[in-house]
Amino acid sequence: MTDIVKYLFKSFVLVRDLFGYLIPGLAFFALLVPEQAWALANANPGWIVLAAVLLAAYATAQLLAACGYALLRKLSGRKEPKTDEEKRKAQEAETNRLKETYYYATYYPDIFIETSRQDTVHLMRIATSMALVLAGLEQIFLMTITWMRHDEPASLLSIIFWFVCLAAGLLLFFHIRRDDPHHKVTADAALEAAKLAEKLGRKPAE
Repeated sequence: MTDIVKYLFKSFVLVRDLFGYLIPGLAFFALLVPEQAWALANANPGWIVLAAVLLAAYATAQLLAACGYALLRKLSGRKEPKTDEEKRKAQEAETNRLKETYYYATYYPDIFIETSRQDTVHLMRIATSMALVLAGLEQIFLMTITWMRHDEPASLLSIIFWFVCLAAGLLLFFHIRRDDPHHKVTADAALEAAKLAEKLGRKPAE
């Protein structure tokens, strides 16, 4: 059991789930329903309620990350293969690259530590940016509906907060888009470093 937990932390599996998904999901929940979030934080909800909240936050962050990655692919400007032959070659090249990466990451895990760390940070920033943007848009939309219905208007501080939240999410997303090429370069460099280690006869990790 200890060896399994040690491997999960070493391979960034648990770290990725904690920082990449769970934290952005909880942040989105706290922004979307702040009153319930504060009440839950100050209460003694029990293990069942706590587990349900954590699972809901985790699942929500999966959707947030999926939206972020879809937008990044859309804005990347990369040409998608059109013909079946081009799609087959692209898929085959990607499959071969993944095979190489998984193989060398297994035998030289220390070389891929920085890549794994950047993957986790990249994922967390994408999910967090989507959480900020969607929560900000939702709250601004609700405040607009309230104003149009001539109900009690939101306070100026609340309006400023949600616009800042929206702007922060957009700024974070475009910063991620700018750093996306560097993220890919780091992954390529780690793979080449592992190949070089094998060529030089470096003993793989036990």
